[in-house]
Amino acid sequence: MTDTTVPPGQQESISHRNREVMIRGFARWVDPDALLREANKRQAGCPDDDPNIFLTWNDLYVEKLPPLSALFVGAATPFGQWEIVDFLAASYPTVGESFSQIGRHFALINPHVEFVVDPGHDGALPYLEFHHKRSEYDQFFDEYTAGIFLAHFRMLTRSELRLATAHTVRARPEDPAWRAEIEAYLGCVPIYGARHTRLTFSRADWTRPLVGANPRLRATLEAHAAELQREASAAQGFGAKVRAVIAQLLREGEPRVGEIAQRLGMTPRTLQRRLQDEELGFTALVDEARLDLARRYLADESLSISEVSFALGYSEPSAFTRAFKRWSGSAPVEYRESSRRAISQ
Repeated sequence: MTDTTVPPGQQESISHRNREVMIRGFARWVDPDALLREANKRQAGCPDDDPNIFLTWNDLYVEKLPPLSALFVGAATPFGQWEIVDFLAASYPTVGESFSQIGRHFALINPHVEFVVDPGHDGALPYLEFHHKRSEYDQFFDEYTAGIFLAHFRMLTRSELRLATAHTVRARPEDPAWRAEIEAYLGCVPIYGARHTRLTFSRADWTRPLVGANPRLRATLEAHAAELQREASAAQGFGAKVRAVIAQLLREGEPRVGEIAQRLGMTPRTLQRRLQDEELGFTALVDEARLDLARRYLADESLSISEVSFALGYSEPSAFTRAFKRWSGSAPVEYRESSRRAISQ
């Protein structure tokens, strides 16, 4: 992909830089050039400042490719493609410590994903989970990342590391041969239809040592990763940070100034002052976040306008229609139809 896939004011992530290479990994199932053209076409139909433009690729992946096929694209991804994060992961003494520590720098891979690491307590097994800040699901990212993790940590431990359990948001594939291939790679039968993607490890694999762990190199890599994160944070204005928190809270109800301020570690008065410094209004930011989410829901043809209205916190579709027209200049039905025409052209 080109740099135009990165919304203005945001720094290019490792995932963005590797997007075209990842797409070409699907040559087993489709013509990658045709897939790239379709992805670019869909992204061209989005506004340049749409912060959810990257999700058009996930929609295309779910529509055109076999479920969990990104698992095998990730498995074939060479070590080092995730740049400093790969080398940092290899420098820790065990699998579990590596996952726990690289979670601090996961924003370098994808700033829109919360990487949850639970080391396991009171006899529970340790696990990893992906929570998405700007969408309910990102099947491509979860599956591709799971494939990378298993392949790279098998290499780093020189072992046949297997998952104790795997949860996926996908429905169970109908093809038994395809299910068997998935199960053979994961080392277990997945639990389908889960709320989040979760990778659970046995205690033996979690504590398995990494071959070649290097504590002296680790310190240098950690300092470099921290500097890269500082640069990424500096590239994101305060308003963008507020928008991101608002987007996280929208599905839980009406975002309040006090709650947003608490999430950002400041008082409501400081939040309002900082927004005024950038000539931004809180209500306008909430409207922008709602518009972003509304576009995302409207892109799903299986959802009715009433269902989209309810998901965005409106009690009546007519109220949502008025608000959407005020934000975008067109009614939801008109927006959905124009998007459909843009894709079909």
